[in-house]
Amino acid sequence: MPAKPDPVVHAYVRAHATLRLIAELPPDLIREAYAKRATIQLLTPGGPKCSISVNNGTATFSATRRFFPTVSLWFPRPAHMATLLSGGKAPVVPVPSSPRFLGAVSAFRALSGAVQAAFQNPAHGVRLLLMGTLFALEEVAVHDAYVAARVARIPAGTIGVSVENEPEIQGWFRKGAAGISSGAGAPDTEPNAELVFVDRESAEALLTGKISAALSLAERRVRLYGRLPMIQNLFPVLDRVASYMGGQS
Repeated sequence: MPAKPDPVVHAYVRAHATLRLIAELPPDLIREAYAKRATIQLLTPGGPKCSISVNNGTATFSATRRFFPTVSLWFPRPAHMATLLSGGKAPVVPVPSSPRFLGAVSAFRALSGAVQAAFQNPAHGVRLLLMGTLFALEEVAVHDAYVAARVARIPAGTIGVSVENEPEIQGWFRKGAAGISSGAGAPDTEPNAELVFVDRESAEALLTGKISAALSLAERRVRLYGRLPMIQNLFPVLDRVASYMGGQS
């Protein structure tokens, strides 16, 4: 396994996970952070070209380049993007496409801050942690060569991940003919396998690396259902995901 995260992969993980988590915020938190309309695009050579559009409490993520955003935040190198989105300092150049671009830059700061604040809120933290892990898993599975080789061993299908008796905390990871994908909420098809945490604390412990998957199973903090090889092959990949989510590049 590579000792250090690849900066391009790290940029994809941080950019896509950050923007998708903004889109997962409750409408009142989005509106509180920025109630107006804006589209903020993130760009870096050889890396992500993605954006988030907000408008009065709604937020929409796009993984493709937009030609007329309110502002584009251009990073000279992928490592700069990953570092800034990990909470560090790095060079970034705002490229305006609208007279309202300064408001859009402020909007991105406020929305990113709202995600971080929501992580500390017991009402939202575990759900966002699960979603962030699944979103990061998708990017690492697509862009990281080591993980791509491991994911190739996972049978095609959908894995549902949830917390018992917490219907609002669930998501899914899918390997199919169209490639790798992930999402929030219940999957749109019956999952082939399910990973169910017994409570929020157990989910947080495993997803933050405080305990291993083996210990979670031994202590019955997580239950597996369906096609078990799908989940068993997924567990080693989560360690690699943690290396991208754990800090600055």
